[in-house]
Formats: sequence, C-alpha cells, structure tokens
Amino acid sequence: MPTNTQRITDLRTVLEAFRPRGPQFGEEETNARSDKDDLIAFRRNLQGVSAANRSYFLVCVAFLLVIFSGACYLIAHFMDKPQSAAAIFSITGVSFAGITTQMISLWKKKVSSDMLLVLAGQLRPADLKGITDVLLREYFK
Repeated sequence: MPTNTQRITDLRTVLEAFRPRGPQFGEEETNARSDKDDLIAFRRNLQGVSAANRSYFLVCVAFLLVIFSGACYLIAHFMDKPQSAAAIFSITGVSFAGITTQMISLWKKKVSSDMLLVLAGQLRPADLKGITDVLLREYFK
C-alpha cells in the first residue's frame, strides 16, 4: 500500500495493493501493516477513485455539451452548404461515440469502487481481500 499521504486514483492499482498476500515464509516483515490499516487505506483510496471518476465523468458531459453546441452553431452557419453539414454531423457522431464509450468506462469503475466501499464497511478484511482477488482476475482480464 502507498503511504498515508498518497492517494491512488486508479481502481486496478487500489485492488492490486489490497489483494491477498502470499504465505510468509521465513522472517516476518518488520514494517508489516495490520489488516485494519490496510482496510483504512483501501477505503480512502476507493473514495479517491470514486471522486476522480465522478470528476472525469462530469468533464466528459461538459465536452459533450461543448461539442453539441459547436455543432449546432456550425450547422446554423453552414445551412446553405449540405456537404459541410454532413461533415459536421459525421465528426460530431464520432466524437459522441468516443466520449460516450469513455463515460461508460468511467461510470463502471465509479460504481465498482462505490460497491467495494460499501462492502469494505461490512465485511472482514480477509473476506474483502478474497473479493478483490476475484475482481482483479475477472474484471481486468
């Protein structure tokens, strides 16, 4: 896990940092963290992921509004040139598709981090680590 002052804003990194550790053979680490410390850092990092993805999602919505407004203005301006209008519609359509795909990805990560935040408050750390391991294997193939 990163230090207390670092915030992770990528869901995959948060899950990898919290995943179950392998068996400890030999001497114990001198700076071993407790499950409670790991859980606190996990929750803090999940909140950061959720907040970051919400912000990025809102930026995408703003981009959609700007692109739509710009397309409306250009269509009104080039009303007498059908070829220009067709080009504007095709560029706008591609832009909308790309931004919408990004928005869906951001929203999935936000919902996943929010769901894990709720689970982190209800489950034991050992059970939660098992869930994060499964999510890493299935969600990020």
